[in-house]
Amino acid sequence: MKTLKLLLLLLYIPVAFSCNNDDDNNQPSNQEFTGTWKLINVSGGFGGVDHDFEEGIITWTFNSQNETIVVVNNNPADVYDGLGTGEYTYDFVPNDITTICAESFETQGPGDAETTSNFGCMTITGDNMTLSMAEADGFLLTFKKN
Repeated sequence: MKTLKLLLLLLYIPVAFSCNNDDDNNQPSNQEFTGTWKLINVSGGFGGVDHDFEEGIITWTFNSQNETIVVVNNNPADVYDGLGTGEYTYDFVPNDITTICAESFETQGPGDAETTSNFGCMTITGDNMTLSMAEADGFLLTFKKN
């Protein structure tokens, strides 16, 4: 009987310690956001913005191989719209603002500029993507995949 208990214990130990928690890193995979996305709405902020954009006025094209975004912004309106035209680098950084997601989506650029923008949590559902800093009274940007 002792041998059976010892055998079961020895089988249990590798199983117990081989588990990991993949849920800790909930950033979307590169395949999910690689490609061109059209900004269709910006909402939130202190002023309660809720602005729809005509599809194609503002596009973000993600290249996961070199971690860049090419933004084409033809917005004539005087409303917050994320990023201006240019090429930006991106990264996922530890999120110390909210507990909604472990990592925030951050951009830097364009070009030689050292301007960093933190867009908060990235969520992708099908052909829709959101970047949200709503928990910190920031903006929610909604995109549709091209």
